[in-house]
Amino acid sequence: MWNMSLKKMALVLVVLGLVSRFVFFGHPQEVVFDETHFGKFMNGYVTGSYFFDIHPPLAKLIFAGVARVIGYKADYTFEKIGEKYTSSQYLWFRLLPSLAGAFFPLLIFFLALELGIRLRYAFFAGLLLVFDNALIVQSRFILLDAFLLLFGFTALLAYLRFLKSRSIVLLTCVGLLAISAALIKWTGLSFLGLIGIHYLLQHKNYSFSYFLKGFVFLAIVPVIFYASIFVIHFSLLTKSGPGDAFHTPAFQKTLSGSAYAADKTIVPMPLVQKIIELNKTLYTSQAGMDSTHPTSSKWYEWPIMKKPIFYWVSSDEKDGKIYFFGNPVTWYFGVIAALIVLYEIAKRLYVFFMKQRIRDEYFFDIEKHRNLLFLFGGYCANILPFILIHRLMFLYHYLVALVFSILIFVYLLDKNHSMIKGIPLKPFLVLVIVIFCILAPLTYGLGL
Repeated sequence: MWNMSLKKMALVLVVLGLVSRFVFFGHPQEVVFDETHFGKFMNGYVTGSYFFDIHPPLAKLIFAGVARVIGYKADYTFEKIGEKYTSSQYLWFRLLPSLAGAFFPLLIFFLALELGIRLRYAFFAGLLLVFDNALIVQSRFILLDAFLLLFGFTALLAYLRFLKSRSIVLLTCVGLLAISAALIKWTGLSFLGLIGIHYLLQHKNYSFSYFLKGFVFLAIVPVIFYASIFVIHFSLLTKSGPGDAFHTPAFQKTLSGSAYAADKTIVPMPLVQKIIELNKTLYTSQAGMDSTHPTSSKWYEWPIMKKPIFYWVSSDEKDGKIYFFGNPVTWYFGVIAALIVLYEIAKRLYVFFMKQRIRDEYFFDIEKHRNLLFLFGGYCANILPFILIHRLMFLYHYLVALVFSILIFVYLLDKNHSMIKGIPLKPFLVLVIVIFCILAPLTYGLGL
């Protein structure tokens, strides 16, 4: 298996990705978890009724695009988890997240290769993602995170290829993809931040042209694209709706049928100001979420999956259930790998500040392992900011950091780090697959 060509490995990842994400596709034929929210938002786009959500609109606009293509008429209420879908149209809305999830292992395979990880280990990384139960669950329903992962890590792949080619087209794609991740959820800004810092550190002399290109294509172009998505958002939501109460009278004045639509004393808010107000409201609403939930969790609980999330339970005698719960083998070794890198960094800093001679046999050499630092920076950027966030959070907020931790683990395996030296790939993969199969009924909602 490890001696296959690159093309054959890529094909295997595509096939396994499609099978793992599309087996039992459409089950259950009921509303699952946050489909209750995103389904209602999709209805808002179809009817034009203004709604408010704490996340930027790109993923919801993608679903709205699907709705327009298939002629969806806002027929479902998405009132509660377990509500029965009355036609097969819901399958179209689950299709794109499932496709994003299916091709994600292939994306990580190519990203690992760009990071200098050898072929067999890059393939191993892709396989670990194929058989992660949490990633499968999150990509099979009308949810956002499959798009966040796809856009964010595609941006990293495009950036690493840009470093070799210096293509302006690639750099433009990097900026657009990275800001697209932020347009799914603001946590996606970590990708643009990681790329921006790395871009600045790549050029020691900081020539004006180099700085200008970075400023234009990693700042100006993304900001313009970010704003344009909100323009589309507002162009579709022109009527009064349940989101009115989140905004000022001048904002509501722009919505037909609102409480202030006919008030001649109020001047309607300009489009640019509407974009600014909505983003301010997104921030204050997220910061002010102080409600509780039995499956909410803290950032330090995520790596050990202390609180799995209940997504759905069958209402009939089959008693199927769906839980968001990852493959423990992959998750635990990922966090161990991240801790190993932290230890190596601390050891290096201790030697530096104690002014001791740095021996050549130290694993952590900055010049030699720049890509490892890049990955560790991505891991930290996607977990440490949550220390400062006090609102309701869930295990799925760890997914981006999880992928970085898996890449760190595979990188250390490939480079034969002493702390995990000798872990055999085949038995490890067999263990991952066995655990995956044990958890599969709770992943796909099958009766036990």
